[in-house]
Parts: sequence; C-alpha cells; structure tokens
Amino acid sequence: MLSKFAFYGLSHVALSLAVGALAIAVGTFLFVRVTRGVDELAEIRKGNVAPALVLGAVMVVIALVAAPGLETALDGLLPLPELARDEVMAPS
Repeated sequence: MLSKFAFYGLSHVALSLAVGALAIAVGTFLFVRVTRGVDELAEIRKGNVAPALVLGAVMVVIALVAAPGLETALDGLLPLPELARDEVMAPS
C-alpha cells in the first residue's frame, strides 16, 4: 500500500515538475519571439544585465501564474486513504 502511494506521489511530482518546466520554457520562447528587435540571449552573453533581469522577471511571473494550477493538480490527483468513522478524532 505504501509503495502504491509512493509511486503515485513521485509520478505526480515528476509530472508537475515537467509541466512547470514546459510552461516556463514555452513562456520564455514566446517572450523572445514577441521581442524580435532584441536578442536577449546574445545581450546576456555580452554581459548586459538589463535583458537578464527582464527575462528573469518574465520567468518568475510565468512560474507564479503556473504554480496554483500545479498545486491543485498535486493535491487533487493523489488518492487519500479511507478512514473509518471511528478513526477520525478531533485534536485534543
């Protein structure tokens, strides 16, 4: 039983991690495509800090937008153990 929960837990964490990383990658790609006049990665390689700050801020905002959905996915997909009515007690 514990191995089943561990498998579900690890698979959902891995799936949420992959979806979150994919969301950040797609969002970053779209931001780079929208700002065609500026090559952010080339500017960052040259040592220009401003595009690095903007690109980092974009990544943080994408992560903040994606986080509640991923948290809901983690909370909702794991099977919860069934407790008998007698086993549920209020804290004393």
